[in-house]
Amino acid sequence: MTKEQREEHKAKTLAAFIKQFPNCWFRAGEEFDHNEDCIAWSGEGSKVIEGIMDDAFELEAFDGYSTNYEIYVMGVHHSLHEFAEEHNCFWEAYDMGTYLLYPTE
Repeated sequence: MTKEQREEHKAKTLAAFIKQFPNCWFRAGEEFDHNEDCIAWSGEGSKVIEGIMDDAFELEAFDGYSTNYEIYVMGVHHSLHEFAEEHNCFWEAYDMGTYLLYPTE
């Protein structure tokens, strides 16, 4: 993958996450320690909506301390984890409140 293709993939992936998860905050990977490989980073304060209509409620998007493995995969809400896999990416914990998104390639 050329540098231009990698940058285009990063921009499209970041835009897709922002659109799919409006209650989460995401920042470009370069803003975190000038890491060129990182697509995005996020963490504490991001929320995911579970349920529908009147039964909807918010959950933390990232919870590195959770032992509820039906909701979180290595501290990442299952919907964020699955969306990352669909976009050929994975989440990596930097610490318990900061998660980085990387391409699998």
